[in-house]
Amino acid sequence: MSALPANRLRVLDRGLLRPSMKADVANFVPARVADKPRSSTRIDTPNGVRDVMVNGRLALREGKITGNG
Repeated sequence: MSALPANRLRVLDRGLLRPSMKADVANFVPARVADKPRSSTRIDTPNGVRDVMVNGRLALREGKITGNG
């Protein structure tokens, strides 16, 4: 959620990257983002998404799930 909708909804700990605020951030390569066919595993990551932070903790690092989410 970006700052404008967060402020309108009065969600005060979201929308900006600042100390003490919750941060959900994705680092991806737009040209490589693609949906993959479903595999037999329950956990699957999309192509092109490199890193994801949930509440300031790395949940996906270099395309691999960290278990920190």
